[in-house]
Amino acid sequence: MDIQIRDQWIEALLSKKYRQHRGHLRKMPRGVKTTHGGDRTHKAGAFCALGVLCDIVFPDQWGRPDANGVCEMMGSRTYPPKAVLRVAGLDGPSMRAVQAMNDDGQDFRTIAEWIRNNL
Repeated sequence: MDIQIRDQWIEALLSKKYRQHRGHLRKMPRGVKTTHGGDRTHKAGAFCALGVLCDIVFPDQWGRPDANGVCEMMGSRTYPPKAVLRVAGLDGPSMRAVQAMNDDGQDFRTIAEWIRNNL
């Protein structure tokens, strides 16, 4: 994995700038029609750990939320697009490990430590 992107990802996961979500890369509150916004300390909506990686690599590539508030990036809602994986240098097994930890309820701090120790 690209070391600079890995370090930015760890920093972002530990920053409390991102609220955690499970099951989708990014989800906005009901009724919100844009992915822009949030306040100075938080990004708008909630993200899974892989969604945070997507936001680091391509922050301007989020699509508008659907009726359920789910946002896609380059056509993907649950896994990072191939372009994100390629730029970040994240392989499939590592991506699936992070996805499983996130969706099984591990917090961002635990996931960040796993990334630091394994990628």
